[in-house]
Amino acid sequence: MIHKPKRLKANRNHSLLYEPIFITSDDTHMDVMTDKGPLLPDYLEDGYRVFKKAINAHKRVLVLRFDLQLPLGLTLPDDAETNKVIRRFLSSFQSKIDSHLKRNNVKHKCPVRHIIAREIGTNSQRPHFHVMLLLNGNAFRTMGSRDYEGENNFLRIADAWASALEISPTEAGKRVQCTRKKIGCTFYRLEPSDEYAQFSEAFYRMSYFCKAHTKVYGQRHRGLLTSNK
Repeated sequence: MIHKPKRLKANRNHSLLYEPIFITSDDTHMDVMTDKGPLLPDYLEDGYRVFKKAINAHKRVLVLRFDLQLPLGLTLPDDAETNKVIRRFLSSFQSKIDSHLKRNNVKHKCPVRHIIAREIGTNSQRPHFHVMLLLNGNAFRTMGSRDYEGENNFLRIADAWASALEISPTEAGKRVQCTRKKIGCTFYRLEPSDEYAQFSEAFYRMSYFCKAHTKVYGQRHRGLLTSNK
């Protein structure tokens, strides 16, 4: 019989989940991804809370899923490998969202909620970030693509990453990695009209963020960053 520790060796505060079902604090049963190893239930609950807050606030929610990577061979800020770079990215992206809404006289408010996993590459030993941004689905309907000549959420993400890293938007756009499509990135629409049919899939994909493997503990960098609002 394979031994399955109940708690994470690197941080005994974390219990481990091996089963493909997570039971939330409100007794909802959610499918989760465990083929990459055990998950951290505390992280799953934090992510679930962000989803529920977004749905309660807006009813319709647009979920954007992508990865952010650090470029090689470019001069970066000294704190580029810390979570400070993600905080700058989020601040810049929120500013771009606010400017778009104001410029187009959109009445809907759109606080950007986030679920972000910071992981260390096995080969590169450099951090990368798995990202979900949750937007007001009444104000935004899609992600957009990198080859669009106007304004869309993909280009706002690239511009915000450029601002955080102090590099050009063109270079930053190359480091916004899509998860399913070569052009554009995965997105989910959480809608009351279809009884939130895509919620379970979005949560399942988010559960990948919560795997114990590739996280670094004890360096004062949280492995999972979630919004409080």
